Amino acid sequence: MTGRKFSKYIEDWPEESREAAQLVIDQHGEPNEATGSQLVWHRPGPWKRIVASKIFYEHNFPAPHNGSVESVIDYRVPPEKFSELAAFDGSVIVERTAGEVSARCHDEQGTIAEPLRRASRILSTTGCGREPPQTRRRRPGVERCRSTHRGAQGERASANG
Repeated sequence: MTGRKFSKYIEDWPEESREAAQLVIDQHGEPNEATGSQLVWHRPGPWKRIVASKIFYEHNFPAPHNGSVESVIDYRVPPEKFSELAAFDGSVIVERTAGEVSARCHDEQGTIAEPLRRASRILSTTGCGREPPQTRRRRPGVERCRSTHRGAQGERASANG
C-alpha cells in the first residue's frame, strides 16, 4: 500500500495490521481510544466495540490469513457450547463473564461475513447447530472468508484458528 496516507496512530505498525486498522478508520473515523498497540471504537455500526491491534495473528482456517481486527457483540453463550465453538473456529472468542462474543479477522467485513455467522449456526438449536464442527468445516461455501487477506510478514503472534 505504498503511497497511501495512514492515520498518525498506526504509522509505525507492521503493514498487515496497519492496513487492516486503516480500513476501520476509513469506515468509522478516528478511534475513541488509542494506544501505541491498539485502537478502540465504541458502538460503531452494529458492533459493541471494534479493536484494531498492532499485533496480528496468523489464522489457517478457512485459508491462511492474518487477523488484527476484533469485532465484538453482546451474546451470552451457554457453557455447553464453548467447546464446540473452540473446535470449529479459533478466531471466535467467547468472554463468558462479559457476555460477549467476538471474532478476529483481517478487517471488519471478514468478521461480519464468516466467523460470527458460523458461531451463530453452532449456537442455534436447529439446523447447523446440530452438526458436529468437523462436518461444518468441510461444507463448501460455509467456511470461505469473504474478506481479502494480505501479507504474511512482520510483527505477529501464532494462533491455530
